[in-house]
Amino acid sequence: MDPLQAIPSVRSVGRRRSVRYMLPHGAAAPAEELPVIEGVPSLSQEPAAPGDAGVVPAVAARSRRMSACEERRASEVSVVHKLAAIEAGFVLRRLKEKINTMSLLQELMLYIPFLIMFIFFFLLGRANESTFYMAESSRNLVVGNEFPHIPVLRHYEDIVNSDDWYQWVTNEVLENVWATDDTSDSTTQPTRYGQGQNLFLGAIRLRALRVTDHSCTVNDHVVTGNFSSACFGKYSRGNEDKAEYGSNATDGLRFRWTDPSSLSGITTMGLISSYHPGGYMVSINVSDSMATAHSTMVKLKEAGFVDDIRTRFVVLQFFVYLPQLDSYVWGNLYTEVSAGGAWLPHTEFRVFQYWTSQSRGQTIFNFFFFGVVAFFLARWLWRLFAAYRNPDDRVYSFLTSFWNVFELANLLCFVVNFGFHWAWWRKCQALSKEFPYFGRYPAVLEEVAWLYLGQSYAGAFNTVLTFVQAMKYAALNPRLGLILRVLRRCQSSIVGLLAIFVWLVFAYTVAGCGLYAAGLRAYFDLSTAYSTLVRMLLGDFDYNEMWLENRWLTPLFFWSFVILSLFLVLNFIIGILADGFEKEKEAIPLDEDEEFVDALASVVDFFRPRNILMRIKLFLRCKSEVEVLQGAARRLARKLEEERAEDD
Repeated sequence: MDPLQAIPSVRSVGRRRSVRYMLPHGAAAPAEELPVIEGVPSLSQEPAAPGDAGVVPAVAARSRRMSACEERRASEVSVVHKLAAIEAGFVLRRLKEKINTMSLLQELMLYIPFLIMFIFFFLLGRANESTFYMAESSRNLVVGNEFPHIPVLRHYEDIVNSDDWYQWVTNEVLENVWATDDTSDSTTQPTRYGQGQNLFLGAIRLRALRVTDHSCTVNDHVVTGNFSSACFGKYSRGNEDKAEYGSNATDGLRFRWTDPSSLSGITTMGLISSYHPGGYMVSINVSDSMATAHSTMVKLKEAGFVDDIRTRFVVLQFFVYLPQLDSYVWGNLYTEVSAGGAWLPHTEFRVFQYWTSQSRGQTIFNFFFFGVVAFFLARWLWRLFAAYRNPDDRVYSFLTSFWNVFELANLLCFVVNFGFHWAWWRKCQALSKEFPYFGRYPAVLEEVAWLYLGQSYAGAFNTVLTFVQAMKYAALNPRLGLILRVLRRCQSSIVGLLAIFVWLVFAYTVAGCGLYAAGLRAYFDLSTAYSTLVRMLLGDFDYNEMWLENRWLTPLFFWSFVILSLFLVLNFIIGILADGFEKEKEAIPLDEDEEFVDALASVVDFFRPRNILMRIKLFLRCKSEVEVLQGAARRLARKLEEERAEDD
């Protein structure tokens, strides 16, 4: 088989010269189409005329000239064949680049409307500024002032024992919530407002969790004699006290433990432990008078509802409805008590919404958007199936592609978001007949709030992932795509240095907990200490506070951490990125004129009538330009492989 007959007819892309080598054996190509190669004679050059030196010498000379001509022809054919193979490989590479570009353009055409829909989905019905002021008004009502009627003024954050807690509830919460009270009973005042038209729902609930007297053991080698053997340790479900307690007086209060499985509500995640929604509970009806509310608090204190020995968790909870914004505020003011006796007050104010029939339009749009998400998920699975069916076995490369994994993570986060949204919608439909919960604490609204916040938090993750995914399409522009190419070039080195950085910070985290845990709140546990050290690299630290806590080791700890983590590791990362940028910039020089011309040519080519007609025909055949080009690329690649095999 003549090698020239196996060379495909290809036309190079861009500004290169055309090459069309489809020559039968022995045929001469037109002179203008044959490449001129330095050092290789052309087929058009004829040998010099023979001399007049006799017949035999003339025949011998003619034979030598014919042999030289055949050698030149064979050399020329070999060079032409190599050039054709080079041009065919070039065409194949450019064809693959064209396929990738067209694939990105098609994805971009789908991504832009999806991004617009997502922005409306995430922001529709959410008033972020109003949400802050809603929570702030409720916060100022119960923790924004000092405790009145006491010699030394205190805030909620200054609570250090049970007496302070009773003072806060009695002299701040009740005084402010019942500020407009007219001492009437519940029959004439069924509702109570906070600031403005903020309506308190049902009742304010007080809930406490306690531990048993054998939740820890006393060291007999240290404590001897008449010391009590009772030991009240750290809270856990196994150490929880469930016995009834309270006042023995005739009109006193007795407190019974309530199983959390029989209640609506969610678990509270504190700094020391997590706390279930059950325990010992007392409610103060917001429709009661000021005198009744104060009387309840006096009885609670006399019965020892909260003490300094057994109590490990106490919380004050309430719900407020804002009719102006059709939203709710859930106030959750809890205090943890450590086994060492420290009181740790915390405040949580969460704003959420309750689904009603007035939100049908928004709900229809949300479900339509989730249908679009289902389309993208099905499209991702179809691409995976297509990679599986590909004879080149590209499943591994598909699953290890960063953008494919990133897109799947975003879609799965959308699925979680939809799960929260569906559960919230169904929960609100099931509870719509119970509103507005007069006379009792609406614990079921805790589940509604948690489901609403779950979809909000999932939506926040989706926002970051969806907008970061836009960087994928930066590859369509040479200048913007330079960033992605630099990261791809340096990814192995960066990942290695980041691993070293994380490990180094963790080592100093453990050391910081050992040096400062007893005196500085910023180092009292591993997670807080790790965040403290990362913030230290950003300039947020108090060196004098650390030095006062440990004067001998602080200079060594601080400066060694800063030098190793900031001056060395982080600067190494910056240097790697800078070096990758320079190499990538040299590999692919950027020409603004060429970028503009290529972009303009692409736009003109897209709107040519024949190209539009071709896309319509492909659409009717359920195909796309990308699929056609991928088939052509596979055929060309197989043809080149066959030629290489025959040459070998």
